[in-house]
Amino acid sequence: MIKNAVIAALAVVLALSIAGVVAQTQRTATVQVRIYEDIEDPGSHYISSRPHGGEWTESREVPPLNDGFVQAGKYRFVNVWVGATVPQPIPPAVELFDLECTDHVHPNGFHRILRGSLRNLANATLTDVTITAALVNEDGVEMLQVTDEIGGAIAHGGERPFLVNFIGAPNVAGTCPVVSIDYTATVRYEVPIP
Repeated sequence: MIKNAVIAALAVVLALSIAGVVAQTQRTATVQVRIYEDIEDPGSHYISSRPHGGEWTESREVPPLNDGFVQAGKYRFVNVWVGATVPQPIPPAVELFDLECTDHVHPNGFHRILRGSLRNLANATLTDVTITAALVNEDGVEMLQVTDEIGGAIAHGGERPFLVNFIGAPNVAGTCPVVSIDYTATVRYEVPIP
């Protein structure tokens, strides 16, 4: 009786949900660091940093250079740590194609739109797909991040178009890189009843 119940339970379709987090193959971030020197007091230095395209941190005084010496005592140094967001690569379970970042012109000016398509390469069904893209102006500064949610399920090999609309940043020219893709992957296992 118990054996039949176990076999019947195994016959039920088992759905395994896997978060769309994939092993990262590239974990680097570009950080810009700026050192300021007080014109009236050349001995006073301040430091500020920002991740690529991000906002500058509040300037803070450079701490005393007392962490050590390099090149036989010729230079003193201090280690200063800055935080940065590490970009996530596109997961290998999806492929983006036909990407096009264009201007959408309207009576009050224009705004950028990113159009493209997503293809499911996973041996799973994708749901809850969210694509996040950034608007990076011509100076390389990230102005805005916007998401588009793709509704419904995307089977293996399936394709869906998407559109990310940067209407919140009018009259800003630049590029529209994809920053991240989040999804849920569902794999179905069926066990036959003997």
